[in-house]
Amino acid sequence: AIGKNGTIYVATKNTITAFNPTDGLQIWSKSGSASFLSNFSSSPIIDYVDGKEIVYTIDTQPTILSSTPKISAFYGSDGTKKWESAFSLDAKGLVPITGMLIGAEQNGARIIYVGLSDNRVYAIRDKGSSGELEWKQFPDGSLWYSNRIKANNSLSSANGMTLRNNTLFVSTRDGGDGQVLAIRALRVSTPNLPTGAPR
Repeated sequence: AIGKNGTIYVATKNTITAFNPTDGLQIWSKSGSASFLSNFSSSPIIDYVDGKEIVYTIDTQPTILSSTPKISAFYGSDGTKKWESAFSLDAKGLVPITGMLIGAEQNGARIIYVGLSDNRVYAIRDKGSSGELEWKQFPDGSLWYSNRIKANNSLSSANGMTLRNNTLFVSTRDGGDGQVLAIRALRVSTPNLPTGAPR
């Protein structure tokens, strides 16, 4: 992901790192919440609010029995954590399979959307000092991701979602061999992506 000033944010298996676009030097790096068990298996997404860059990540632990994904918000300037919120899904090894997406409500509030490997779309509200699970929804179909299994039991992430005019469009794949492809539309409270966020 690339910020407004060109800062490059990279999610590796265990860390999120910011690089200077001019010389490629590391600006800051943060480990996941569970050290070597953590897996930043989705690209970060960037927002820009009141002159500050916000970097959202999702950190999962795909190799343990009970999955506890953590959504975190960092300040892009120095990597200071704005907040971290965990939501236990009481299921084994859930990881993101759609990538993350951010939407803006009319009053400026932000909601982060992500599809996890339990085939549900999750909406997490940024409440300023914390993140709160707003809702989760099974979109009447299995979320579609390209490469099913990768090394270390992690799933690859694809985008798979887009937001336009208060509608979250989600791609699904069903049928016995996954031969039925569909686009599902979920009505949401966020009209579109934030206008000030980097594209």
